[in-house]
Amino acid sequence: MIARGITSMLRRLEHPGIAEVRTAFSGPEAISRIESWRPDVVIIDIRMPGTSGLEVIERCRTTDEGPLFFVLSGHDEFGYVKRAFKLGALDYLLKPASMDDLSELVRTATERTAVSSKEALADDVTARWSVQMEIERVLDSGDATTISDALPDVDGLVPFRWFRMSVVRTPRSEPESALTMRKAVGPTIWDIGREHRARAYFFWTPDSDLGLLWNLDDRATLEPVQALWSAFPLPVREAPGSILAVSDAVTRQETLRELYARTASLLLYRFTPGTAALVTPAGVRQAYGVPTVRDVSEAAHAAQAGEVEAVARAADEVFADSPRGHGSALEDAYQALSDALTAYAERVGTALPRVMPIAELDTPRHVRTELHKAAEAAQSAVRESPAAADPVSFALEYVEAHLHEDLDMGQVASATGLSYSHFSRLFKERTGEGFAHYLLASRMKRARRMLDQSTMRVSEIAYAVGYANHKHFTRAFREYFGYTPTQYREGRT
Repeated sequence: MIARGITSMLRRLEHPGIAEVRTAFSGPEAISRIESWRPDVVIIDIRMPGTSGLEVIERCRTTDEGPLFFVLSGHDEFGYVKRAFKLGALDYLLKPASMDDLSELVRTATERTAVSSKEALADDVTARWSVQMEIERVLDSGDATTISDALPDVDGLVPFRWFRMSVVRTPRSEPESALTMRKAVGPTIWDIGREHRARAYFFWTPDSDLGLLWNLDDRATLEPVQALWSAFPLPVREAPGSILAVSDAVTRQETLRELYARTASLLLYRFTPGTAALVTPAGVRQAYGVPTVRDVSEAAHAAQAGEVEAVARAADEVFADSPRGHGSALEDAYQALSDALTAYAERVGTALPRVMPIAELDTPRHVRTELHKAAEAAQSAVRESPAAADPVSFALEYVEAHLHEDLDMGQVASATGLSYSHFSRLFKERTGEGFAHYLLASRMKRARRMLDQSTMRVSEIAYAVGYANHKHFTRAFREYFGYTPTQYREGRT
């Protein structure tokens, strides 16, 4: 029904560029008819019986003079459309396609399939696709591959000396916005290159942002990047969290991974009010200097000790609407606070739901909300943990499991979710002795069992029961039992 509806609308357009419209109703049928009919343009559904539209594009893009592909997709198929672009699709249509959509498609296709330029365009699309695949492979692998090694200057793919990388961040709440940008400016990238003596290659970053690698003949110019940014739809450019980060110009000896890391770090300036939408390292250095942020180590330490409210307070201060800091230091602060909550949850024997990376958040408000949620989850996990039902029994098991560590009562109290004084009182009421004496007795008894049951050296046993210095262990053992570990093992008691 959809295929026949599109066919009918295309014929009703009565556009002089449309010579003939034919249909196919499955993947295998599409491949067969593309090979026999050799159409100029193919509009293909992503999901079809037998063979998907993506597989059809992949199969048919291997020919020297393949058609231009436009994919048809639903709103929930963002990932598939991204892959279609990787395979060389020129554009996409959202279901249900309208007459206006098809009219724009025909206009674009007519421009791109002129007899004089079709062969050059096909070669160019294939070349750009191969470059995109290689950039993404290197970034995903994390290899220290240079631009020169990844993209050798073959067939004029990278004819110029200088390179820049740019990364476009669009709101994470609207994942289709990055695709909208790619769709809007994809056909214009060739024009920008011709006008400014530049080549640009789209790719999808490891964080699912839209990236471009620029090959430029002028080290200083930003004009092609600025022209591209101006071509993006205004509603997306002005959306909260939208930003374009542009690296300094580098030579082909730069590694792609390092260049991407430095460029992506500039995206953190989306949290800083007043920052220009197009961010460069020089602009950041001039406006802000070295990345800084208020110290959150005290809050992180408090959270690890059980005071998880400290994370929420630090989040409100550091990630206010005008953050107390800027740049990569914000990411470090966010990571320190979320790691502290995770460490605390692990210590009390539970786990937190996934804390979203800061790369997935658009505004300071989103950052505050995420850290508040994590702190509340940590508190809830403690209330529902075994420690809440019977904190002393939990503490006794915790001591046994962590006897090899540098334990103290504060750590065990925080693991139970109780204050230091409350835990101390409960522990003594339940066991009849103070925590320090119980811990020492547990260590000495385990050490004596190990002397009985193993041939481990005394120094190894010392480490196994929580002593970093075996001399301290020997002294404690003698004071507790009245003889040294060696005397006990040799039977001189």
